[in-house]
Amino acid sequence: MRVLVAVPTYRRPNELSEFLEATIPQLDSMDATLLVIDNDDEASAQAQVEATMALSARVNYIHEPKPGIAEVRNAGLKIFARGDWDAIVFVDDDEVPESHWLAQLTSYALSSGGGIVTGPVVSIFPPETPDWVIRGGFFQRSIRDTGSTSWTAASNNTLLARSTWVDAGCPQFDPAFSRTGGSDTDFFSRIVIAGGVVRYCAEAVVFERVPHGRMTRQWLRRRGLRMGVVNGIVLRRTTSVGRLLLVGFANLAYGAVMSLTDMPLCRFPQASHWNRFLYGRGLIASQFGWRVQEYSRG
Repeated sequence: MRVLVAVPTYRRPNELSEFLEATIPQLDSMDATLLVIDNDDEASAQAQVEATMALSARVNYIHEPKPGIAEVRNAGLKIFARGDWDAIVFVDDDEVPESHWLAQLTSYALSSGGGIVTGPVVSIFPPETPDWVIRGGFFQRSIRDTGSTSWTAASNNTLLARSTWVDAGCPQFDPAFSRTGGSDTDFFSRIVIAGGVVRYCAEAVVFERVPHGRMTRQWLRRRGLRMGVVNGIVLRRTTSVGRLLLVGFANLAYGAVMSLTDMPLCRFPQASHWNRFLYGRGLIASQFGWRVQEYSRG
């Protein structure tokens, strides 16, 4: 399987360096090409990536000055559409793939026939991480069984086969989600509606360092609300407003009751309950036009 690994970057030279160091050794054996898409209007990553290109012919660089997550992902799709790769792999510049990550992702896609294959993102915490973050299970995404399916996928560790993309009409990431986030949720859900299947591969692991600045209740509250808002917008295609409001209130109530139960047990906040409450709030708010501009650049 010939793959294009598309990674957007925006002013993260140290993280990008770690990503390149872990990914480039995997390219030759997998007949893969790495495309770095610089979303900084000053093209700050160009010199760094070009120095790497001198060492590996499988590394390419493009500059996409128009800001936005959807815009930079679409720039990768444009290159993918013009090439002869069998699949495109979406991954983030602040992640460090395991040594056999790309082999696991592509081999499972071939053996399962999965048009969309997504893998786990495992959080790595700095030494000064607050105890309540670890105790509450924040940032650690659940790892599902290999072969399990989902209604959508994230663009932080996901392979999309060309045939599945073409069968779905070659969709693009919607720029309406660039500031709110969730363009990947929207993008992959549309492909699933068109007949694609998302399969999970627990063996295709990437690691993500959690910045200390995100370890605040304010940041987590905003993120939890955003997840509910984005899903509420996306699910409106296939679900009635009444049902989404019902699900939202159910999540809000359950999360609130369980969080109140956690307090006397001295274990508040717990991510599973805290996020359930915020997700419900966001789901409800989304049906009344509320948005979270998490990725706005001033």
